[in-house]
Amino acid sequence: METPRRSAATTFRRRPDISPNLLHLVRGDTRADAFASLRTIVAEHCLRGSDSDIRDGYRCVSFTEAPVKQLRDVYRWSTERDLRFQAYGVLLGKDYLYSLGGRPVIYQSDVEYERLPESLRYRHMRYDPLADPPVDFTWQREWRLHADELHLEPERCCIVVASEADRAVLLHEYEEHEELRMEALVSADHASLADQFAESFPWPVISLDVFRETPGARVADPGLSRQG
Repeated sequence: METPRRSAATTFRRRPDISPNLLHLVRGDTRADAFASLRTIVAEHCLRGSDSDIRDGYRCVSFTEAPVKQLRDVYRWSTERDLRFQAYGVLLGKDYLYSLGGRPVIYQSDVEYERLPESLRYRHMRYDPLADPPVDFTWQREWRLHADELHLEPERCCIVVASEADRAVLLHEYEEHEELRMEALVSADHASLADQFAESFPWPVISLDVFRETPGARVADPGLSRQG
């Protein structure tokens, strides 16, 4: 007999609208701005919380539940609403984020917000299809972690970039950083030891190029949700 967990996992595989992972999307006025912000996130191993678009100033780290292969639709809707999301982000397992306290937002009216206990108010997102114009952000499928920051462990994350060229930039910059670090640690007399101490780029990287080059292409589940 299937356990509920196994049954749910099977359902996730069958439904194209369900993802076992959550993606923090990076904003920027341009792709270059967003890519620069992503490189800072990688360097600092940290996502900063924000109170942007969150009522009463609760600071949260936000994510979307949209599967990676549907991100082009998310970016299109973002552009139409001037939300500045760009094709860069950090992917984490849904189970892992849930264990940290991450939860889906509650799409509801402002009247219903007043009825929420204080402990749940950070999850409120206004939804009013009867307003003029209608207020509907359900396409974001947002999750929030109520925190000032989230420390990132490379083994629990994937970095999402717009192109293979962006991936190459990340790797090149890291290699340059490692060379400078090794020069500072290893004297000229022991330069041959540098290769032994140099570290490889620790982050898995997913390029969205794969979805443009091969319509319907699938990227293997990175297994983030299964990490304890």
